[in-house]
Amino acid sequence: MSLRNSKPLTWKPKGVSDAVDGTNSFPGAMSKLANLIPDPSTSSIFVPRPAAIELESFASLTQAGQVSCMFILGDVVYGLIGSGMAPGYDQPFAYDLVTQSLLPVAGVTNLNVPLTQPTSGDWTPPIMATLSTFILVTHPGFTGFANGYFGWFDITSPTAPVWNSGNVAGNPLIEPPTFVSVYGGRAYYAVRNATPASDSEDPLLITNANQVLTYGSETPILAMAGMPLNNLSGGVVQSLFVFKDDEGEALFQVTGDYSGIPAAWQINRLNVSAGTRAPNTLVTTPYGLAFIDYDGLRLIDFSGNVSDPIGNNGQGVTLPFKNAVAPSRMVAAFNRNIIRVTVQNGADPVREFQEWWYDFNLKIWTGPHSFPVAQIKAWRGTFIAANPIVNQ
Repeated sequence: MSLRNSKPLTWKPKGVSDAVDGTNSFPGAMSKLANLIPDPSTSSIFVPRPAAIELESFASLTQAGQVSCMFILGDVVYGLIGSGMAPGYDQPFAYDLVTQSLLPVAGVTNLNVPLTQPTSGDWTPPIMATLSTFILVTHPGFTGFANGYFGWFDITSPTAPVWNSGNVAGNPLIEPPTFVSVYGGRAYYAVRNATPASDSEDPLLITNANQVLTYGSETPILAMAGMPLNNLSGGVVQSLFVFKDDEGEALFQVTGDYSGIPAAWQINRLNVSAGTRAPNTLVTTPYGLAFIDYDGLRLIDFSGNVSDPIGNNGQGVTLPFKNAVAPSRMVAAFNRNIIRVTVQNGADPVREFQEWWYDFNLKIWTGPHSFPVAQIKAWRGTFIAANPIVNQ
């Protein structure tokens, strides 16, 4: 038997879709493009993703554990890592990406470092932010009087950082903050449903008791991030987005600044059903503030509009994020028009940790990629990542 008038069918892969029925997706939809990325020179051709190169194994540290948080400023990575130097506590570290060497961190004692947290399950992730000559660190392992309310690197000399922990002066925080974000030259600390704001350019001082904003009900703040917005009258205004869970998802926008005049400092609750339980997926991009909602990747543009999930209804990837085993463990980073997101996919038969990439230029997803990470940040034209098993 032979076929008559047969014609070869050319299949041109375009991107990944998690649609159950591919006929309802886009032309060229693939169920997987594992460890493949678009060839930059040829359309519809995919090539192996670049390999990861180990920079540091932390072999010089006693019983090095998992990197719980990190922040890149210039060419130096600052962060915290579980260590046998103080068993049961996270140790501050600094790593020079140019010389590829660990830098000494002064001031570390058993009394000013946070307790190491479990490496699985939902948690309140440590958060880092920079203001003036400080890199601030909130961490669930800070208990208050015993080891401080939050920590900070003093980077007056960036390659010779000094570590400390404590509380703000003036009007101290009533309990260790869960998050910190910098907006308008002030450090905003999340304490329950409020954000006490530091003095301008001094994250360790709150002079006035009314330097604080509160958001809705008593439910705690889940995440924060600052972002510029377009001004209808021209120019750009700064803003702070605050995510909560007030009988359903709630998203607040802060504009203005503390001046003692209430009208100069405003909170607006956005009329959208969007939020996040994944603070480490809040990423600033040239297109706006990206974050992983319960139903996928969303974007807040520079007019304050919140997008629908990117890739919803079989047009990309949303199911791994909808089925995240521990949403608060998800991490993301953006560089060169690519956002990378790591998630433990509960819909996978073995609940695999997966990394998914979204290309903003091509508007396609690829993955799953087999190098999931515990922490990831952009640096120059690449990414610096800490693997959950081998820190690198």
